Amino acid sequence: MLIRLEALTGIFQKPFVRRCTIILLVLGAFTLSVYIRILPALRYGEHLPGDDPLLHYRMTEYVVKNGTLPSRDPYAWHPWSYNPNYVLPVLHYYVGAYLYKLSKIFVPDLSIHDFCVYIPAVFSSFAIPLVYLIGREVWDESSGVFAAFGLATVLAYYERTFSSFYRHEQFAIPGILLSIYLLIRAFKSEELYKTIIYSMMSGFASIYVAGMWKGFRFLLDGYALFMLLLVLLGRIDLKSELSLSITMLYTVAGTLWFSNLAYTFFPDDLEAYIAYGAILSAVMYELLPRLKLKVRYRSLFSILLSIIIMLFPYLGFGTPLRGRLLRVVNPFTEFERGSVVYTVAEHSTGRLFFDFNFLLPIALVGLIFFAKKWEDESSLLVMLATLTSLYFAWSMARLPPLAAPFVAVASGITWSQSYKTLKDRIKTVQRIKQVRAKKRRKAKTRYDLLISPLLLSLLVITCLVGSSVQTYRLIPSLAYSDPLDPEWQAAFKWLRENADSNDVIMSWWDYGYWIVNGSMRVTMADGLTINSSQIRVIAMAFMGSEEEAYDICMRYNISYVVVDLLGELAGHSGQLFSGDGKWVAIGWIAKKFTYNPYSPKTVRQFYQYDFRRYFQIRDSQITLNYMTALNVTLFKMGIEAGYNYHVLKYFRLVFPGNLTEGTAPRVAVFEVIRTP
Repeated sequence: MLIRLEALTGIFQKPFVRRCTIILLVLGAFTLSVYIRILPALRYGEHLPGDDPLLHYRMTEYVVKNGTLPSRDPYAWHPWSYNPNYVLPVLHYYVGAYLYKLSKIFVPDLSIHDFCVYIPAVFSSFAIPLVYLIGREVWDESSGVFAAFGLATVLAYYERTFSSFYRHEQFAIPGILLSIYLLIRAFKSEELYKTIIYSMMSGFASIYVAGMWKGFRFLLDGYALFMLLLVLLGRIDLKSELSLSITMLYTVAGTLWFSNLAYTFFPDDLEAYIAYGAILSAVMYELLPRLKLKVRYRSLFSILLSIIIMLFPYLGFGTPLRGRLLRVVNPFTEFERGSVVYTVAEHSTGRLFFDFNFLLPIALVGLIFFAKKWEDESSLLVMLATLTSLYFAWSMARLPPLAAPFVAVASGITWSQSYKTLKDRIKTVQRIKQVRAKKRRKAKTRYDLLISPLLLSLLVITCLVGSSVQTYRLIPSLAYSDPLDPEWQAAFKWLRENADSNDVIMSWWDYGYWIVNGSMRVTMADGLTINSSQIRVIAMAFMGSEEEAYDICMRYNISYVVVDLLGELAGHSGQLFSGDGKWVAIGWIAKKFTYNPYSPKTVRQFYQYDFRRYFQIRDSQITLNYMTALNVTLFKMGIEAGYNYHVLKYFRLVFPGNLTEGTAPRVAVFEVIRTP
């Protein structure tokens, strides 16, 4: 058995056979990645999820038909609207439109909708060969192959790259990996001109990411921190200084090509100042000896100088971190009372073990192997990327896909080392057998030498299979789709047939995309959180008295109000007025609560005081406090639509929902009475 295994191993050591095998394995990982990502569309239909992908689909469709983005979104944020060129990642839509036209050459009947459904599964899978290349560069080919399969199957990457999830990550993350791979090639190039060329290519890849996703800051600031680390360790040299400086300067300058980043003048943001400080630190580290200045600790002096530069935005010379970007860096950041940031599920802390599952522990072992190779710049860069991306994946629930490629690379190293150990033990056992045979002794095979490496290899393979099984089992729960349920479809149909094309709809901001996509009517807010003040106005309308809500509707020329009864007043319980639902977020943003229901420090006080103003708790039963509820517009709408009690004076129930007899209504539409 061992002789056959040794012979088989020898065949794979032949360059041509090995190269062909690796190509087939990487192609297999790519195919597997595409397949499991298109499963939701194949099983549940070609539908877009009911949130951001609806906006991105609508903007891509506009670019395909008109060649450019609109200067004003006619359906969102009435009456102010917004300019998509200054708010949205513009490159996303132009690349999407170009790829759609390219796809039409091969699939003439392809619709824009179906393209937006399938492109996430295909484009995100281009990260698979790039992860292999990074794993090969920092360790060896076998680690790269395992990393490719790990990334293809891990839930952390799957949950925001499956078919129909048409967002920024699937376009941007392959660009991030390409930039890092090219930078590694720049480090390893012996000729200086090749270093410069690879660095420029890495910079262009970073510029591409900047036009796609705000996550490009991970690249820019990561390179800056890596440069500072090299300065601190005294390992910065001309090659690494040139490589990192060119890439970072290209990225900062390239942001001016994109209207959304040029509008806020990104080169004046804190993230840009971090890059400036890192470059200045490296330059000073190189210049101090040449200037013959007697500085004993030139690394510390250089870093101190860079820190001073980084503090410029806080001294009034630039724009400091704020909002959700600050939350990424410090998830414990406290915001002002009523902040929208607290209420967005994507802004909560992540669940690392749930997202990475069995891949996480073997990746942590891989980090130990990385640490042993810390003198290699490429390994140090990927190790830093792994640690920082894992931190960001923990600090914000939407960022595990960013960490997934680096976790896959680290876990691939563990597999490579276990495989190498097993192969070495097999050779040892074979040599022992051959020596005993030459001495004409009874050849006793030492299978005990194989136990530990074999168990380690089986453990690693089990982790990969377990990760794949978890991802496969969660496909149904991830595949929520655009058509929603029949009540929402009926509500959209009612609005299309009864609401005038100029009528304005007010709803909680979560549902703006749905209403625009389903009824093509103007909304007071959509799913973007670009106008916190207007979101607060809507919250005050729902959580204030009916007179206050009517006054807001008159000021904003609102014709209809759409309420998600189960989502806003029932939540996970499915029962109206159970105390669960989005009314908590609405009340918090409206500043109706004294204590923050989203902070671990004050959540207990919230349920002791604020919650009891709206609900009574008796004998473990939660019931509505009608004395308060009849002064809250949202609750009155729920009472009228859910219980058929006529308690509203300024709003008329025109679509009561409740299409299925014996069940609570899901959605209700109210008309604003102009002459009450």
